[in-house]
Amino acid sequence: MGKGHKTHLPLFSKVIRSLRSKHKNINWMAVKIDLEKAYDGVH
Repeated sequence: MGKGHKTHLPLFSKVIRSLRSKHKNINWMAVKIDLEKAYDGVH
């Protein structure tokens, strides 16, 4: 049982990392769009 549990750990951490990076990208896109809107509003 302990052996099988260890093999799933790397996969689990990969999933967590990919989810985190996806959320960061989504937040960055939202900030980027807001900045573009603000820039367009000034000009």
